[in-house]
Amino acid sequence: TTVVLSGDLDISSRSWLAECLAETMGQQPRRLVVDMAEVGFADCASVRLIVATGRSLPAGSRPVISRPQPPVRRVLQVTGLDTLCDLT
Repeated sequence: TTVVLSGDLDISSRSWLAECLAETMGQQPRRLVVDMAEVGFADCASVRLIVATGRSLPAGSRPVISRPQPPVRRVLQVTGLDTLCDLT
């Protein structure tokens, strides 16, 4: 399953993001790809939410964050969350 996000992910969009991810995970996907090519900014909490969603994936699967922009990639690296997902 691929989720395509755009815009900024911050406190104002967090509840929407949580609902979107919960709905997606309710379909019990075997793989989750989050396309972030159009996300210009993501705060730590939003990135943590995306990565934490991976706990609902089948054993051995990790969320994939696809095409993160440099600021988003930096948040992943600084927080260490890049070790809990696959970056492509």
